[in-house]
Amino acid sequence: MARPKNGKQTKRITANLDAVVLARLAEIAKKQDASVAWVLRRAIDVYLEDHEGNSVTQLPVWRTRRRA
Repeated sequence: MARPKNGKQTKRITANLDAVVLARLAEIAKKQDASVAWVLRRAIDVYLEDHEGNSVTQLPVWRTRRRA
């Protein structure tokens, strides 16, 4: 599934994901006949729409053990 050419400038980001999370995203993407990147963009769009108008969105924040 290709992204529509809507003339919006995009920026590339990098995110580190747990292998299990990436596998789950890949499965969703496969079922949707889409790329993992498309699934992530859509998930971000939905999240932002759901929180539109909220001045501050509280997310659970915790630190996991750092790799040596």
